[in-house]
Amino acid sequence: MAINKVITLLNAGKTVAIFPEDRISKTGALMKVYAGAAFAATRTEATIIPVHIDGAHLTYFSRVKQLYRRRLFPKNRLTILPPEKFTENTALPVRERRQDAKDKMHRLMMEMSVAARPRLNLCENLLTAIKNLSLPNYWDTNRHVVLLS
Repeated sequence: MAINKVITLLNAGKTVAIFPEDRISKTGALMKVYAGAAFAATRTEATIIPVHIDGAHLTYFSRVKQLYRRRLFPKNRLTILPPEKFTENTALPVRERRQDAKDKMHRLMMEMSVAARPRLNLCENLLTAIKNLSLPNYWDTNRHVVLLS
């Protein structure tokens, strides 16, 4: 029912914001992508503007609180990729068209995740991970040597 409402809004020329994963991540990683949002975008030939939100997992509202040190006001970064349109392959049956749209949306979300990552070298990535993880208070990255194998 909700997808029909989304399709109606898109056909009327309205802007719709959709999270294709359909739920809040419990791991902080990309979750299963559902076909509804991709199918609506394909069916209406709407322009998709991919926006990646980074940093929300560090808030007190996050569901991954056991993995990261939470903060009151974490820095959030929005990465906006170029607009994209999905075309519908009308030669395919409806079920396969829906799966094709879902695969395109998953590919776009994977590209979005990669494009949003800051370009850091190995040591910078390690220090960022140490800072973001929930480690004991005595841990100070300025006074310890980290051995890598």
